[in-house]
Amino acid sequence: MTLYLAGGGSPAQEAQVWREAFSGITQAVFWPFALPDDRIPAAESWLHTALRDLGITVHIDVWPSLDQHSPGDLRPYDLLFVGGGTTSKLTAHIHTYHFEQAVVDFVANGGVYLGSSAGAVLAGDEITVASLIEDDPAARGMAGLGLVHGLSVYPHADTYSADPAQLARELGHDVIALPEASGVVVRDGDLRAIGPGTVRLFTDGGATQRTL
Repeated sequence: MTLYLAGGGSPAQEAQVWREAFSGITQAVFWPFALPDDRIPAAESWLHTALRDLGITVHIDVWPSLDQHSPGDLRPYDLLFVGGGTTSKLTAHIHTYHFEQAVVDFVANGGVYLGSSAGAVLAGDEITVASLIEDDPAARGMAGLGLVHGLSVYPHADTYSADPAQLARELGHDVIALPEASGVVVRDGDLRAIGPGTVRLFTDGGATQRTL
């Protein structure tokens, strides 16, 4: 199982995460469902420009919606990239079309998951952290994908004001704080930081923190 969880900065900020995640990938798909509906049509152009500017060569499809798709449509791809926006909107869309198990199976069968901002939060068991760090009250109590257990991702940790130790206490589980230009690789349960910022993991109800 390989996950790349990024802090939610611009493509240039997240360049180290993107370049490593896309290394060796030939077929990828991008899900922009967290964006406001009026911004989704521009997602394909934005993404292709970003990949070109970073020197990443990959065939990548953009699905504006899961409508008209079935879980089996993920099989040809090597990487699933889930972008940022409103975490509860993203999660509700995936739940509506019953793609939760499809993503879990995709990763279990060797597919790479790249989540930025909302896409990174989505990887946890639940997405309540989004209701605590931004204006997303619908996220409270909503189930995530469960790709990582007992851990919530706090993206934009260098620009948002929430205290990650307090988040760990309130949520009752570990919190990983990702600056916008950084991320973490989760591979078979091991965590490794990527990028120029300091990635911190808060455990023991926020009482203990360590730098990855």
